[in-house]
Amino acid sequence: MDDKDYLFIATPSLYILSNAKKITACNCIRDGRAVIVILTKGLIETPNGIRLVTDAVEDQLPGTCRNRLVYLSGPSHAIEVAQSQITGLISASRSGLNSIGVRELLSGGNLVVFSSLDVKVVQVSAALKNVVAIAFGMLDALKRDSAGWA
Repeated sequence: MDDKDYLFIATPSLYILSNAKKITACNCIRDGRAVIVILTKGLIETPNGIRLVTDAVEDQLPGTCRNRLVYLSGPSHAIEVAQSQITGLISASRSGLNSIGVRELLSGGNLVVFSSLDVKVVQVSAALKNVVAIAFGMLDALKRDSAGWA
């Protein structure tokens, strides 16, 4: 794993910080050569308070990794990608080159990836979409189970 150009972290938020610490043993991370692509959604509780995923992960990595993180997000499910359904994602990084690199690496067929420099807004949007989805699920249940719902 020491000579990789890209390293994808797709782990539940509960474990992402411990996994980020583990990858620091790789030469490509210590040397700052690998682009680290984070797929984990949500906010993370740290000793310094609630943090965005990329901020919390970056704190665990050596300084050579500054601006090497890319946050990959979008309204997608792995099963839909596997079924070749059209899927859109966004690759967000403070580094335009890294954002575009991930976009170019993943785009093709039915997978469309857009680039962004606004990492914070993409992460907050990803976290908030789940809250909105839960609210609409509750409304669907109310409509289904309530005779008086119009």
